[in-house]
Amino acid sequence: MTFHDPKEAADWFAEQLLRNADIIVGSYTPGATRTERVLTLSTGGDVVGGWWASGGRFLSLNLIACSPHRVRPDYACPLQK
Repeated sequence: MTFHDPKEAADWFAEQLLRNADIIVGSYTPGATRTERVLTLSTGGDVVGGWWASGGRFLSLNLIACSPHRVRPDYACPLQK
């Protein structure tokens, strides 16, 4: 899935966390707030989260920033519009 608006991406991340909250093992803390995620994406940073889930599984949610990425500015986003 590709987002062109950091707010939409942050909303997707939050929705996925809520959707999977019942399988997360242990104390559940969502980490950064929506505003912090938007700021991170807006400045070319990635948003990465991981939680142990029931049944020995691991839930990984990631938002990877595209052009320009602050660490890899020479890498172009493959899905630019």
